[in-house]
Amino acid sequence: MTEQQYSQASDEEQFQSALKAMVVTSFALFKARYFLGLSKCSLIPEQYITYLGIDCDSKHQRFFVPEKEIHRYVPLLKELVAKQKVSFSDIESVVGKLVSLECAVCSNANFLH
Repeated sequence: MTEQQYSQASDEEQFQSALKAMVVTSFALFKARYFLGLSKCSLIPEQYITYLGIDCDSKHQRFFVPEKEIHRYVPLLKELVAKQKVSFSDIESVVGKLVSLECAVCSNANFLH
C-alpha cells in the first residue's frame, strides 16, 4: 500500500494493514531468533500508549510525561535543591531519571542541563 493509498484508506483498512505488518514483523523477529515476551507486547495497534513512563500519542504525533510521573520527580528535585551538600551519586541518580524523559521534552539537550 503506497503512502497516498494509505492516507485515503478507511480506518478498518488501515487497521488491517497494521495487523498484517505486525504479523510480518513478529515472524521476521522469530526467524532472526529474537523471542518476544508476548505478555509484555501490545499486539493490537493503538493510537495512544504509555511506554516506560512516557505517553506516546500517534494521533497528535507527540510524546509527553504524564502528570503522575511529574509528581514523582518534583519532590526529588526539591530535595536536591534544599541540600547544602549534594553528592555525585545524588546528582547522577536525578540526571538518570530526567534523561529517561528526554524524548518527551524539548529537543534541545541544554533544556535538561
